[in-house]
Amino acid sequence: QQQQKQQPVTFVLQGFHSKGDRSAGMSAALHLYRDGAFWQQIATNTSWLAHDATPYFNPQSSTANAYDQPREFIDARRAAPASGARWLQPGAGIPDAGAGDADWVPAVRHDAALTATWDGAKRTQPLVFIPEVKPRELLQVTKTKFFVDFGCEGMYGVRLSSTAPAGQRYRIILGEELKAPYTVLSPMRTGNLFDMNYTVNGNASFVLESHEYMLFRYGEIHILGLEPSLAPFSFTAWQVMYPWNDSDSSFSSSNEMLNSIWQLGANTLRVTSLDTFTDSNTRERLPYEADGLITAASRYMLQREFVWPVHSTEHVVLNPTWPTEWRQCTVLLAKQEYLFTGGSRVFSSFGPLLQENSQLGCLNTSINLIDFRKCARMPGTRDVIDWPQSSRDGYQLSDVSTVISAYAVLAARDLSQLAAAHQQKPLAAQLRSQADDISEGINQHLFSAEQDLYVDGLDLTHGGFHATAFSLWAGAVPASRVGAALRLLQKKRMAGSVYAAYALLHGLYQIDSDHGSFALDMLTNCDTNSWCHMLKLNATATLEAWDPQEKPNLTWSHPWATAFISAIIQGFIGLTPLSPAYAQFELKPQPGNSTISASVLVPSLNGPFSIKFSQVQGHSFDLQVTIPVNCFGRVCLPSLGSANTTLQLDGSAVHGTAIGDYICLDGVGASNAARHVVRSV
Repeated sequence: QQQQKQQPVTFVLQGFHSKGDRSAGMSAALHLYRDGAFWQQIATNTSWLAHDATPYFNPQSSTANAYDQPREFIDARRAAPASGARWLQPGAGIPDAGAGDADWVPAVRHDAALTATWDGAKRTQPLVFIPEVKPRELLQVTKTKFFVDFGCEGMYGVRLSSTAPAGQRYRIILGEELKAPYTVLSPMRTGNLFDMNYTVNGNASFVLESHEYMLFRYGEIHILGLEPSLAPFSFTAWQVMYPWNDSDSSFSSSNEMLNSIWQLGANTLRVTSLDTFTDSNTRERLPYEADGLITAASRYMLQREFVWPVHSTEHVVLNPTWPTEWRQCTVLLAKQEYLFTGGSRVFSSFGPLLQENSQLGCLNTSINLIDFRKCARMPGTRDVIDWPQSSRDGYQLSDVSTVISAYAVLAARDLSQLAAAHQQKPLAAQLRSQADDISEGINQHLFSAEQDLYVDGLDLTHGGFHATAFSLWAGAVPASRVGAALRLLQKKRMAGSVYAAYALLHGLYQIDSDHGSFALDMLTNCDTNSWCHMLKLNATATLEAWDPQEKPNLTWSHPWATAFISAIIQGFIGLTPLSPAYAQFELKPQPGNSTISASVLVPSLNGPFSIKFSQVQGHSFDLQVTIPVNCFGRVCLPSLGSANTTLQLDGSAVHGTAIGDYICLDGVGASNAARHVVRSV
């Protein structure tokens, strides 16, 4: 190092899999940097020396039930001796391992085939590692107890250093919530037990650091062992997350609650995910299809990096879970990839499997419904309807279920569009016809005229939230029955779970006459089943359920509870892609009927959409939108109760087309300045 500069060296552990589960492996390498830029990668091999750190970490029982993560009772007195280290010298190349120290032994390759997978194994970005996060609050509670609040849920490890003499022990308790002031709930509701002891070695510069992440916000530090001298100590965290670009998206409005839940959702996506969508990295760390559908939809609204959701979708297609509807969700995930990225990797790779997952193979053409009475279900599957089960609003399970057929409508339509994009015209036409047929079947056999509602299944009399919300989301509710559907949902309100909220919100934004009024109520009210309620519980990421009473073992880090993110963009703001990468789009704001304003930045492959609007109740709607190049769309503004079809476009009067209760202009594209569309009466 001729200029005596410090050159960073990064030790990279690369986990990967080809199909998930037992195909997983790990490789390791050194990344060397010169003059601030990446210079060279040095792969590991059996000439490297390794140290068994088991005595140092002193692992105890697992922190979790669903995965194996031993609690680390670190004893710094058992740290590896430095005599086994080998240092790189300028121009000297890589040194031989030599005999080394007895504590350092040659590394062992467990699978020689893994090295061949290294170069192409990981398409997602490297994770972001923040080496030191300081607590927002570090408070001494008693002589031997300290309380820590990092201010936000996150995937953290902990770091401790102390001037105390060798042998001094610190008990560290971590968790997502408090059971009393300055007291962490431990074990957590999920059963996770982040409770461990650290023992210092008398070296004040030595940092004891956990090597696995845990999800938590709060902590307690208890001084144990020697007579407490309250020797100064440092307690911080390291944090890991998937890369996040704050400048990719933004949202603000005149509704403060809407702003608050938006921030809750954006923060959830930012701090709770690694490189694959999961239900939650607190308890299960397992990718689920429906969890991923909602999480990926949110992320497409927030970040321009699209490899993450596609990689995750491939994983769940190859590693399915048990609910019938979750299999159907894989089709919707494939459609998301096509619309937002312009790619169709999932459909191209798994088209026949996606058709099987749609459950269209069990379409009974005599009634045009998915019918499992004489058609075998996919092995190991059963209907879930909603989760937890207490959120089902009395839904009655059957072999001819309204929710399953509603999902089949969505899947058939999405498969039709994907098939058409691949020039499979006969298949596309067949699937489109099947979607229409199932919609007709739902209305012919699953709607009770006497009760004026959709029932849960064939020959059943019970109907409620789910049969209506999912049929509405699927676009299966004809105009003549929209009023009855809306009245029922207004009565039921948010009767379903945070998962079913996705169907409800996206269904409500298909009702023109309401202009999004009830959807806005569902987004911003402070009922127990609301995101406002989560904020009142002091959440910094979305909970797994609305309230601990609904699901006593919930986590505080569930991104599948962010249905409002996509609903705000595609419903309240009204921006939806009609063809890949928003090359064709619709912009149809539905902010309700009150006076309100909002502005948003939405990422797309072609560049960001910048949208601002303000509505004066009953008088005017003023919209400004900056459109990316190569994108053209239909812009619709509410009629405001007038049959006149005149709009102002960039200062000139133009005649639009009345569609429902909106006046629309087609072919609105990019310009040197923001396009300005005004409706006034």
